[in-house]
Amino acid sequence: MHVAIDDTYGPITATPSKYVTGARSTYVAVEFPDHAVDGIRANIVNCLAEMPSLLDISPTEFHFVDIYNRNKEWRNAPGELNLKIFEFFAEIYRMHRWPVQVQTVDDRTLADHAIRFDLSVDGFDLRERDGQALFFLLTKVKHRMPGPPEPLTLRIDAGWAG
Repeated sequence: MHVAIDDTYGPITATPSKYVTGARSTYVAVEFPDHAVDGIRANIVNCLAEMPSLLDISPTEFHFVDIYNRNKEWRNAPGELNLKIFEFFAEIYRMHRWPVQVQTVDDRTLADHAIRFDLSVDGFDLRERDGQALFFLLTKVKHRMPGPPEPLTLRIDAGWAG
């Protein structure tokens, strides 16, 4: 089994909701069977290679916050073709239905449960939202995974510096 984990980006400003705050950290884990990994990697590389001929842009990765908001190279995508990328990935997900785990930590997450962490564990600073969100997500993933003897390959976004 392979698990790919990446963080999501959202607003850091105040929001009008007391339940969904702007100051939050969210991580997403997607589970893939081992036999699918090489194909997934090849298909992403191939999709990126097609972008110049399809949209006349040359992205190096699919960051959906940039695609949706037309940031960086996506600002030059013609018309609403940036939204077609979402449709394309939604169709891939509809076909495969890989298990997905999401974990968000915001101002209320620990306060609502009267929990407070004041430590670091194996590079996770549990005093910070980023470390808390990743730690809680890894805990969810651990509880969902089958036990040995099935090996687990875990890939966490290279931007995480825990």
